[in-house]
Amino acid sequence: MNEFVTFDIAKILNEKGFREKCLAYYDVLDNVGILYNTQYTDDISPCQYTDLLFSHNSGEGSQTDDSEYCVDAPTISQVVDWLLTEKNIFINIDCSCSDTFMCFYTIYKKVEDIFEIIGFDEKLYVMPQEATLAGIKHALNKLI
Repeated sequence: MNEFVTFDIAKILNEKGFREKCLAYYDVLDNVGILYNTQYTDDISPCQYTDLLFSHNSGEGSQTDDSEYCVDAPTISQVVDWLLTEKNIFINIDCSCSDTFMCFYTIYKKVEDIFEIIGFDEKLYVMPQEATLAGIKHALNKLI
């Protein structure tokens, strides 16, 4: 499974203020899939890469303003970290081992010194990444 969030989640993250530097992005107009940031040091040595972490969402693009053409594609773990540090929201993935191994999520929000449950879904997912993506989508659409 892909380590990056989906195109739909990436667009929502942009709307919700995600401005972290990422390794990749999506082309908003064509949506051809994940595109990796590639910046070169100079025209003489095109094989030497500079820092590949970049934020298109912040409007720092190489074009005049590429934020209308590109949307950052963070990794799932980047978004989980961002939700915790910026929004005090923690997505916990757990498993149900009744008949088969399945995953589900619970969403917590830090209120003063404790975390309170603010969202969950009874749906079970085959892979932990699927549950995490569902939890991220829930947090973005209903809690922020």
